[in-house]
Amino acid sequence: MTVGSVLRAAGLSVDSAITPTSLTAYAGAQAFAQTGLIEDAARVTGSRSLDSAAALIGYQWQDSSR
Repeated sequence: MTVGSVLRAAGLSVDSAITPTSLTAYAGAQAFAQTGLIEDAARVTGSRSLDSAAALIGYQWQDSSR
């Protein structure tokens, strides 16, 4: 059973804010909130890079003015 199937079965598919990706992002944000380490968010989400993990959880960890 896919995550999308579970969301539909739970009646959550009508809320466009709840997606398989948003659940992954939430788990990553929780890991980051607990430890303060972007590495933990990357591990939990399965991100291949710290940049992608940071983007997924909405954390700007590098100065974009460079």
